[in-house]
Amino acid sequence: MSLPGTIFVQAPVIPEPPPVDPGREGVGIWLEAWDGSTWRLDSEESGLVLMRGARGFGMVSVEHYRDVHAVLPGSRWRDARVTDREVFLPIYLYSDGTSRDWQEHNRRFWKTMRTRKDAWLYVMWPDGTQRRIRIRYEKGGEEAFEMDPVFYGWAKYGLYFTAEQPYWEDVVPQSQEWGTSEPVYFFGGGTEGPALGPPFGIAAPSTAGTTSISNPGDVEAWPVWTITGPMTSCELGVEGQTIEVPFALSSDDVLVIDTRPTAQTAMLNGTVDKTPDLGSFGFAQVEPGDDVELTVLTTGTGGLVKVELTPLYEWGI
Repeated sequence: MSLPGTIFVQAPVIPEPPPVDPGREGVGIWLEAWDGSTWRLDSEESGLVLMRGARGFGMVSVEHYRDVHAVLPGSRWRDARVTDREVFLPIYLYSDGTSRDWQEHNRRFWKTMRTRKDAWLYVMWPDGTQRRIRIRYEKGGEEAFEMDPVFYGWAKYGLYFTAEQPYWEDVVPQSQEWGTSEPVYFFGGGTEGPALGPPFGIAAPSTAGTTSISNPGDVEAWPVWTITGPMTSCELGVEGQTIEVPFALSSDDVLVIDTRPTAQTAMLNGTVDKTPDLGSFGFAQVEPGDDVELTVLTTGTGGLVKVELTPLYEWGI
């Protein structure tokens, strides 16, 4: 029997996950912090449990630009851009040890949350495919504790991150390599053993190669070229668009030409900007789903040319 004026409110029912068929597997998820430490979110080995409500693994967010006219209905679409990706990770942080163990575990984890440092969020599919996204800590940890976490050994946090580059990427990029030929030595010497006469070797004055590289991603991707000397000069081509390197590289030199829009530089040994010294700037993108032809022409001997293309994806899972 209820009292007059009593109102009964039924608590919402949280549906249980559907039954799992035999043979089905989940997605592996883990964080790699700026200090190199790894924190699993898909098992108990890191003392973290990922709760319901995680965000940032799905589709990108798009911002549209439209012109509006005072006397015309509707608007005219101009363009759109993909915005930063927000990643939200609700976690339980726990320790089965003593109160002191939980404190040390909690402090060790929070030392990895630095706004001026980057971290990587990884996912791994059941077939072993891995994708990752670079994230930056924004906030989280200022929530009120529901109970004494030191005594009970667990706390609940909602961690917010931002991915300035909002696409997920393959951990292992597409790549190709070309090596220039070593001289063939006469009278021995070189790599052939003791010299039997004056050192004299012949090598091809130039080496040319053609191959292809594919982009299985969802959006365009841009090659990164790594050229290791010695080399007199070289030309690098993507479907007819050419990057010319008209200067020589010694055996100790490494030139990295990053054609991605956020870089578009040619850095020698990681410190010297050689971008203005390039003879041509055929920085070409590879459209999603395309399989494009690459050409390399090198002059000199003993060098190595490597190209890497990192596919980008709108979805992490």
